[in-house]
Amino acid sequence: PAHPPGRGVPIFGRDRPAPGGNWRVEVPYGVAVGRDPGVSRTEWEGSQPMGSSRRDLIRMTDEEVEAFIEAKQSLQVGTLQSDGSVHLSTLWYGIVDGRIAFETYTRSQKILNLQRDDRITVLLEDGTTYDTLRGVMIRGRAELSTESEDVVRVAESVIRRNQPEIPEEHVGAAAVQLAAKRTAVTIVPEKVASWDHNKLGGTY
Repeated sequence: PAHPPGRGVPIFGRDRPAPGGNWRVEVPYGVAVGRDPGVSRTEWEGSQPMGSSRRDLIRMTDEEVEAFIEAKQSLQVGTLQSDGSVHLSTLWYGIVDGRIAFETYTRSQKILNLQRDDRITVLLEDGTTYDTLRGVMIRGRAELSTESEDVVRVAESVIRRNQPEIPEEHVGAAAVQLAAKRTAVTIVPEKVASWDHNKLGGTY
């Protein structure tokens, strides 16, 4: 079924949630009300549509989430270690069939973790001051593939997005070389959170 309008997306707003997933959107704590300094908090909150909240104020639209993911380059990836602690790494990613995907060495810690537990969380963010912070966090499951065709396809997407200096006629060969001894990881979203503090209008 189609997702409820304005209530978040699995990724790019076109896919169904994974089994057991939902469309609930989460937003970080500590978000202040974006109101004109000359308007009291009570007056401002009373003027907002029924049911609006601070979370609603900074949540990105589906289109904004898509544009943000398309524009970013580095992906922060969190997987679970055998002792329950979180393993974090940062890498380039591609977009394959509307989903975030990346390739990495099969013997890397993140792949060993995902082979044991496929839960994954990824983060894209920017902004250097509180009023410019933006981000998208996706929690879901990782689909792994060591099939050469799958890994090369992901590698081609990564190269095209992050190494535009490589001529198109050389992308295929570069992807084949990059894919050696690697596993392709495709993220199947279950929950998506987004925030854009620019929407606060410079107030807190």
